[in-house]
Amino acid sequence: PVRRSSLGEGGLAPGVFLPAPRSFSGGETSPHRTRVWGFRQSPSGRLSRRRRRDRAIATGSARCAYKTASGRGKWPSRDPLEETGGVNAYSLVGNSPVLKLDVLGLAEAQTVVGPTATIFAWIRPFNPLRRNLREFEKAYYGLTGDESVFGDGESAFEGSLNSALGMLAGSANTSEPGVNLDLSTKHTRGWLSLQESIHCNCAGRVESFKDDGNGSSSVGWTPMGPLFMDGEGEADIPVCTSFGTGVHCTAFERSRIGGHGQVGMAAMFPGVGVPYRWSRIDYVLRCDKTYEIHYSASFFPSHAAYLDGILVRTRIQSGLPGFLFSGDKRDAPGSQFHVLRGKVK
Repeated sequence: PVRRSSLGEGGLAPGVFLPAPRSFSGGETSPHRTRVWGFRQSPSGRLSRRRRRDRAIATGSARCAYKTASGRGKWPSRDPLEETGGVNAYSLVGNSPVLKLDVLGLAEAQTVVGPTATIFAWIRPFNPLRRNLREFEKAYYGLTGDESVFGDGESAFEGSLNSALGMLAGSANTSEPGVNLDLSTKHTRGWLSLQESIHCNCAGRVESFKDDGNGSSSVGWTPMGPLFMDGEGEADIPVCTSFGTGVHCTAFERSRIGGHGQVGMAAMFPGVGVPYRWSRIDYVLRCDKTYEIHYSASFFPSHAAYLDGILVRTRIQSGLPGFLFSGDKRDAPGSQFHVLRGKVK
């Protein structure tokens, strides 16, 4: 050991023993190796204990560039709900304390499940002889531009029209849909169903959502007298978009008579083709548990609106001339026929 008699390079007091200093290749002595570990020289020449830094932080986390008054790396004002209130554990009231209040930080995240909306289509019985021929002639002319349809006396058009209306009336449902929804019946001309559920954080914002939508259009126009005519159709996958505090979903389906009926229509009205009847549901569900459902469908045939399997509205068919001569593979004229607003219990 080396004995120093005065304050030296390392700031040491008399009587302090140090191990012999290491030498580098240049013969110089490293000052870092001549100082006692844990001490530093103060401005007054006295020795003081070096303060130990507290490097402790939350398990599994990093300092995240936060600098606190204590100099410790830790979470600032962590939400008492932790991740239950959202993925951001230190964001209370959606970072909007002026507009929202959560004094205790105990507002809960929640999953909101909306009601099930359904549209059911059917053909109401009607008399094919009670019709306005002029309306059908105008609709046919608007589609084809054939002026020969406006003839005197009974024309070939009128004979074909009587046959088409007779077939359509013969396929009408024997009964109307009941108060309770029944999708097992083969009398449906198509149906559409949609339900939404959303998960909201404690700030009332949508974090995830799910739609449970389905539709069936495969039955078509049935029955027709003792026979069951085939049908064809399609149902689109529901399309959903989030707008922050809620979700808007749209579902759509369409159906028309199948191959046998299309052949018959082509024989009666060459080049006219067969249109689609259709239905659509626009569904809005919000984090405050309110919902808004819009039911839309073609004017023909009849359509019924259901909520959680209970009948809430029916629209009786109309606009048969415009439906019959809408054009091949075209959606028949229609509109919205009911709106429901409410709050999930």
